[in-house]
Amino acid sequence: MLLRRVIEHVKTQNWTAVGLDFVIVVVGVFIGIQVSNWNDARGERSEERLALLALREDLATTTAHVRTTFEQVKVANTHLRKVARFADGLEDDLPISELDEHILRGVYLFQVFNPTMVTFDELRDSGRLSLINDVELRKKLQELASQIEDVRSAESNVFEVIIGITDPYLLENYDVRGFIGYAMTEGGSGVDWLDPMKDRRDMRDTMQTPQFISRVLYRARMNFTYRNSLERLTIVLSEADQMIVDRLDELGGS
Repeated sequence: MLLRRVIEHVKTQNWTAVGLDFVIVVVGVFIGIQVSNWNDARGERSEERLALLALREDLATTTAHVRTTFEQVKVANTHLRKVARFADGLEDDLPISELDEHILRGVYLFQVFNPTMVTFDELRDSGRLSLINDVELRKKLQELASQIEDVRSAESNVFEVIIGITDPYLLENYDVRGFIGYAMTEGGSGVDWLDPMKDRRDMRDTMQTPQFISRVLYRARMNFTYRNSLERLTIVLSEADQMIVDRLDELGGS
């Protein structure tokens, strides 16, 4: 319809009308492009908002788990300190049942780190991290991922000490049936026909040797690094969460 009218105006050499028609076409195209861009931007903001909400859920789950793990490591360090004092001859009157618990919780058991970062991993691995339209927030999320890797590295170091240094020594030099007793009382796996204290050998002298104290102190050093990395991760998680909240406010909803 508009094209026919333009042709008629050209035939009659009505250049003013032709100019108006041209302006109408240009304005119409411009408005169409703007509406399309607005719809695209609105859709991207909606996707970003959903991604940010999912990220907040992941961060909340990870934060709760990190706090639990951090507290477990603190408790383990308390028991580990008791073992170290005993190995140094500062706790000579420590009953064998109590020593069992300290060695179990401080030397034998391991506090597993298990973060939940599904949304970030999906955005990063699919190349869609730019969906988060905030450069500083993206940097903070990448810092968070890096800090998580630091914690995993510290966790791996503790695990290597357990598997390669402390466990072999305990299995070779300690009567570990006491561990089974504590595991069973807390619903863990154990041998139900074994009485942890029946015919129990007193291994306390074996635990007061330079070989044992060296292993205990090495485990303590790895635990210290593990605890500190968890503490730093807690800070970065809090900072990332606040930045997500701020970005949601900018997008007009949380």
